[in-house]
Amino acid sequence: MKNNRFITLVLILLALVLLALAASRLSPLDSVRRELGLDYEEPLKGSEIAGELRIPTVAMFTFRSLILDYLWIRADNLKNDGQYFDALHLSRLICALQPNLASVWDFQAWNMAYNISVAMPTFPERWNWVRAGFELLRDEGLKYNPGNEKIYHSLVMIFQHKMGAISDDAHYYYKLRLATEMMPILGVGNGTNEELAALAGVDRSWDKYRSKNLDLAALADKLVEIEPKFDNDKDMLKGVAEQGLKGCVPEVLEILGNAANLAVRKLEFYVRSGQLRDTWKMDPNTMIEINNKYGPVDLRDGMTRGNIDWRLPYAHALYWAYVGIKAVEVKKNYHPTRLERNLYHNLQNFFHYGQLNIYQSAPPPVATEREEGQEILRRPDQVGLRAFVSQDLTMFPVAYQATKDLISSYEGTDERVPGGFQVGSMNLGRNGVVDLFLAGHEKMARNYYNDLRSREPENPEFQVPIEKFVQGYLREEIASITPKQASNFIKSGLRDSFWRYAVGDIQNSRIREEFARLVHKKFNEEFDDVEGDRTSLPDFAEMRWLAMMEFLGDDAVDPYVKGQFMARLEIEYPEIHKRVMEKITQLRQQAADKSPGPLAQ
Repeated sequence: MKNNRFITLVLILLALVLLALAASRLSPLDSVRRELGLDYEEPLKGSEIAGELRIPTVAMFTFRSLILDYLWIRADNLKNDGQYFDALHLSRLICALQPNLASVWDFQAWNMAYNISVAMPTFPERWNWVRAGFELLRDEGLKYNPGNEKIYHSLVMIFQHKMGAISDDAHYYYKLRLATEMMPILGVGNGTNEELAALAGVDRSWDKYRSKNLDLAALADKLVEIEPKFDNDKDMLKGVAEQGLKGCVPEVLEILGNAANLAVRKLEFYVRSGQLRDTWKMDPNTMIEINNKYGPVDLRDGMTRGNIDWRLPYAHALYWAYVGIKAVEVKKNYHPTRLERNLYHNLQNFFHYGQLNIYQSAPPPVATEREEGQEILRRPDQVGLRAFVSQDLTMFPVAYQATKDLISSYEGTDERVPGGFQVGSMNLGRNGVVDLFLAGHEKMARNYYNDLRSREPENPEFQVPIEKFVQGYLREEIASITPKQASNFIKSGLRDSFWRYAVGDIQNSRIREEFARLVHKKFNEEFDDVEGDRTSLPDFAEMRWLAMMEFLGDDAVDPYVKGQFMARLEIEYPEIHKRVMEKITQLRQQAADKSPGPLAQ
């Protein structure tokens, strides 16, 4: 009995000694963690739910892992049962309890943006969940895991794939929502360096900004004085930022509506700067860097740069890929391959889909929480969204050069260039050469064609004149279609050309028409000699006229688009406009003549 007590006492003393020794090593271990960038953040630090959960978190102690397993299972069951908001709160708790595991943030954000969003019955509700997904990664995941490549990649993919691609049938709604939220912040040019520099120059502190601008201080005091809704500057700034001015006294609206007032402009810049930095977590100076490095090129001189369209999801994806590459390279001296792929994929997306056309006067419908009658919107409320994305040729030189620079960055290192980089760069070059040539930029097309030749001098594909190369490329595109399919192909290409012309997408309109013209030429050359008149197509001018009348007579074409088409036609091609109007008048008369009179009914 005594022996047992003695052994127990020795074991207790030994345990205490070991605990003391372990505690003495905590400080050196923490120092090593900090040096390696592995320092753990305190769970729930700065969180709204920190106070009520701090004691239960500490109390978990040994059973922490088991409790977390239960929370994961419970959150998944809630999601499967359709209790999405309960699942959301539980997911955020899981992230708060495991803040330094990137896979936790990745899974929960993906679950919100992809799984839960598609279960929502309306597009505005879907948007709320997609936004919750990228905000979770951007606002919290990166806070606890700075420089983590996985979180940056997951954040980029929500913008690049969920919002930018077409897998979700609400993708145009996402693009429109993002654009309409960014436009008031970006200014007229959608993110010019001048506008961004002005936003970057605004003090983050309202008190400092106010004290440096006496005219602004006087304006703020006057607004608070005359508007009963504003008890202080904070209320006034919130009202201006959230467009919560409805119901304000007319004098407030008149003052804020005076764009020529310098103090009003300063107030506007402060609000816009705060929204960009605090709501969207984007630094205007970094956006200027991206404009200077990846902005579109003027095709007339091949040098002058503009700004990318920061309304697009590809711009946000590009921003976080760019910021992520810098953060990861600082932390780890190696190529962050996934983010590099993200960067050049989104530059290619700008080339293929970088021209955003919005032709809608009203903003898209919004699903708001806690406002009576607005929690859920009916599907008919979603009809009539008028926006589409199309090719931006001015981004081809940028995207193509970025792929070459990325490949060059691997030279002199022990890392191999990923195989897909070289193939993707060459395919992008082929597409760009053809589209530049068809759009009439022959000199630039020849320059890039010669560059492709120099990169693969032994490739027989590039050993022919550029005209033959373009014809061969197009021939592969249309190699297997029949004369009947060719006719449909030409007419559909022309209709697409008219549609783009109507909304001001002139460059792509020209490409579509030139492609249709080349298809027409190829088929007439190949089938006339063999089949004779049985398969030959009408003259291209006649097919263009027929396609135009079908386009204008199609009830599926938006009346707004038809109106824009006719308005542009009247100014730029008055003879064609006159002929169209005569034909429309003739068709209407014929329809009236055929309709039964009142006595026949």
